[in-house]
Amino acid sequence: SEIKVEASYYMSKEYYELNDSLFYSILTPGYYLAKPISEKTKIDSAGFLIKPFPENTLLVRHSRYRHNGNQSNRLIQGMKVTLINNTFDTLIVRNQDGSLMMIQEAKDPNGKWQPIEYWISSWCGNAYGGTFFLPFTSIEIPAFRYKGTFNTQLRFKMKFCNEYPKYTKYEMKIIYSEPFEGSVNYSQFHKIETDPYKGYLEQY
Repeated sequence: SEIKVEASYYMSKEYYELNDSLFYSILTPGYYLAKPISEKTKIDSAGFLIKPFPENTLLVRHSRYRHNGNQSNRLIQGMKVTLINNTFDTLIVRNQDGSLMMIQEAKDPNGKWQPIEYWISSWCGNAYGGTFFLPFTSIEIPAFRYKGTFNTQLRFKMKFCNEYPKYTKYEMKIIYSEPFEGSVNYSQFHKIETDPYKGYLEQY
């Protein structure tokens, strides 16, 4: 890409569960439920983790056509990203229209992290749902894998909105993946005009 594009990190229908009576109202009758991870993939560090696999190729729907009804012929090569709950707690992470709230960033020529994607928030409350991460579960999602003339490091930035129904506690914070090697075009660092709905997943 030679421009900054809208981020989209959709979860597969294999994670979608109907008849949600656990948390959400009848207006949102479904939710996404993460799958148990195997012993081989368990890791020692605790917390909610974003693990990119740039070497794993997946087909990704091109953002320009992601609202188009005919999506089958609008696919490009991307990469796999795994989100893991490596804790003993159940985490209920907000999503928007079935997409996790996440963008990619890259280090610019001055070594500073800059967004190379932007996020558009929905004005409709019904767009927001829940992704249930039981202890030691994960979800795999496809992500864009950019290529350009500037070799650099990239990372994922996620707006982590977790709800604890047991304690009626709400938490919001920004989390990041480990950096990985890649390339982008210089033009992707150009900032776009933001508004109350369009931005870079600022913390608040």
